[in-house]
Amino acid sequence: MKKTMLIRSLPAFVMLTMIAACTGSRHTEVVCGEEKHDTIPYVILNEPSSLNVFLKGAKPATLSNSEITSSLGLLTKAVDNHNNSENVKAVGADHLTIIDLKLYKVQFLVGEINKEKWVFANCFCESIGHEWTKELVMVKDGGKCYFQVKLNITKGEYTDFMINGNG
Repeated sequence: MKKTMLIRSLPAFVMLTMIAACTGSRHTEVVCGEEKHDTIPYVILNEPSSLNVFLKGAKPATLSNSEITSSLGLLTKAVDNHNNSENVKAVGADHLTIIDLKLYKVQFLVGEINKEKWVFANCFCESIGHEWTKELVMVKDGGKCYFQVKLNITKGEYTDFMINGNG
């Protein structure tokens, strides 16, 4: 009887843990994904100076809940397409750069270019020396632990998928 109660309580505990981990400051919105993407921790950063570096000519914009879901879906699609192309390569397993998105944190910079909503997704598995919910994590090299992709939410497309070099 007690084991059954513990097992039934586990989903509630996991949900409360996720809610507790998903808090933010007045300049950043930290949230956890919805639906099937609920295991991807992400933050929407408000950094106009960084926005123009990665999305040239973009004006700051916001994301609705459905656009966040779309962004996470496009990010998942980009990673799946990358992983599928990696699996086709005839190289040794130690040279593959298969990405398990569940092991990453994601930072979104959101902008509008020519009436289209764009998201720069900065993804990483380690945020050494950075408060990832408050500042953009950028490193040189780092291999598959760090990758970026641009998401066009308006068109439902992605571009410029890039994994950092190994150094």
